[in-house]
Amino acid sequence: MLIKELLCDGALVSLFTRPRRFGKTLNMSMLKAFFEIGTNESLFEGLAISREHALCQAHLGQYPVIFISLKNVEGADFASARKRIWGVIRDEARRFSYLLEKDTTSDFDRDDLRSLIYGDGDLEDSLKLLSGILFRSCGHKAVILIDEYDVPLDKANQFGYYDEMIQLIRVLFGSSLKTNDYLAFAVLTGCLRVSKESIFTGMNNFSVNGITDVAYDDCFGFTDADVRAILQTYDLTACYDAVKEWYDGYRFGNQHIYCPWDVVSYVRTLDTKGNYDLKIPNREISSIFQDQILEWFRHTIADDASGLEILCDAFADGETAKIENYLNSCLSRSISVRDSQGKSKTENFFHGMLLGMLDSRGHVWRVESNREAGDGYPDIVVSSEPDGLGFVIEIKAADSRNALESSANMALRQIRGRNYMRCFEGKNIDHIHGYGIAFYKKAAGFCSYEVM
Repeated sequence: MLIKELLCDGALVSLFTRPRRFGKTLNMSMLKAFFEIGTNESLFEGLAISREHALCQAHLGQYPVIFISLKNVEGADFASARKRIWGVIRDEARRFSYLLEKDTTSDFDRDDLRSLIYGDGDLEDSLKLLSGILFRSCGHKAVILIDEYDVPLDKANQFGYYDEMIQLIRVLFGSSLKTNDYLAFAVLTGCLRVSKESIFTGMNNFSVNGITDVAYDDCFGFTDADVRAILQTYDLTACYDAVKEWYDGYRFGNQHIYCPWDVVSYVRTLDTKGNYDLKIPNREISSIFQDQILEWFRHTIADDASGLEILCDAFADGETAKIENYLNSCLSRSISVRDSQGKSKTENFFHGMLLGMLDSRGHVWRVESNREAGDGYPDIVVSSEPDGLGFVIEIKAADSRNALESSANMALRQIRGRNYMRCFEGKNIDHIHGYGIAFYKKAAGFCSYEVM
């Protein structure tokens, strides 16, 4: 019913801020599917919104929709990030290239659409320009959906060009959302609440909906009723107490909310016989192991500054013997075998351990965990454009000491097979390694290869 609430709210621009993995992008995809001209109306058959007959008659499939996501907009400098924003808008403009062949599209609009498709127009005015083209060709004002609006600003703050980026975003959003006669309404989502004064100054009819607001408080994430219904659907009502103990506790407005990613991941681990083990999804690593890993790291590794320098230099230079020696030395004197029992827990534990080691060089390296890359989510990605350096690490738990090498090779094949190295495309990186690392109790083994 988010759709109905948006239409009844009447705000020209609505901003939703929620944590990651609470369904922001899924909701935006739903809005696109509902409002866009030519939509598949059967997607909504049997759902609550389908019972709103007058609303569906007036709005279902009635609008041209511009949908962009800024989640991958990043760069070590402003020029690189600006180029990525252009790429996002260019790709969206290409979805409407069919308008070049329509009789209702004027020659002027064809020229403007071509400039957007080729990315050689005015970026600051691009979304407004595209919505005007759509209005004149389709006869309806456009709905603009901007997902992860805050990512370019967060990245700019990390890399030191925030002032330039905030100016670009302010003008881009002001043009498309504040002074746009071709806008029906707009919805933005993000994790961070960037102040209205810095981006949305002077924007009337603007609604901000955060985690403390009552409005829309049941529209992102699962309510308790949702969770009960899901468990009942899969005949798993006996698991309710376990799900509540692990994944309840978030509060949006007046609602107790469960993280949908965690609930779905948990349900997927249950077998069809009703026998289940409580397994910890990757997103739970920090909450489960944080105290244990930080305590160990603080007392054992953090004081070994010279050793960490050797380890990081070895990763940068592809010196696999040094990496293996250092890891095995740390394991032999630092971690109880009991800390790494169970394959998934082993991988999670050593993932956190290695992440902490590499983060010792976080002032010059960019160290990322479980980020999207290629066709999946590599365990650890490290990059440093000033050094032209990049490497990917995939971690596996071996079943025995003799299986260390084969498990490491399996990790390496995963890096290749899932094209994780694509994460370095478009960056000034020409020295790239892939590392497959396997652990068995207090032993580590690995192999590597050089891409460039």
